[in-house]
Amino acid sequence: MSRALVRQAIADWLNSVPIDGLDEVKAGKVPIQSPMIRADGSPYRGLAYVLLGVHSPNHEERIAMGGAYSGVKQIDYAATLVLHQWSAANDWIAAQLAFDDTIDEVKAQLRAGGRTLGRPDVILQAGEWTVGIDDQSTEPIANNGGQLIVVTHIDFQVTETITA
Repeated sequence: MSRALVRQAIADWLNSVPIDGLDEVKAGKVPIQSPMIRADGSPYRGLAYVLLGVHSPNHEERIAMGGAYSGVKQIDYAATLVLHQWSAANDWIAAQLAFDDTIDEVKAQLRAGGRTLGRPDVILQAGEWTVGIDDQSTEPIANNGGQLIVVTHIDFQVTETITA
């Protein structure tokens, strides 16, 4: 595995189910533009990308099982999902509730991934152990076009276990 593959696995897992208000998750930072409405007419939009090691360091250790030349390596990645959300709706309370629902659905999908994040070939757990899943949002603000905008960081640990 590699950092790029871990980011891609997280993005694929979050993109594998429809999440209301979230159009797409990218495997790395991309330029974000604020679209007014979705193609389906919904006034709520969300785009996200995955980063590793932003808010806390990644950590790797070797567990010496199996003698001098083999063993298990555990690599803990500090993952951050940066979620940009917009609403073109006139009702800001409804928009904030829609934003909350999207964040809740993202976290539910991370929890559902449990131990594999949809990859049967590796152990790649998310949000397990004491690190859990944390989220923090900016205060919703309105831009000049009247859109309500909020940015949320969802932090969690992803653990990869490999034999070496």
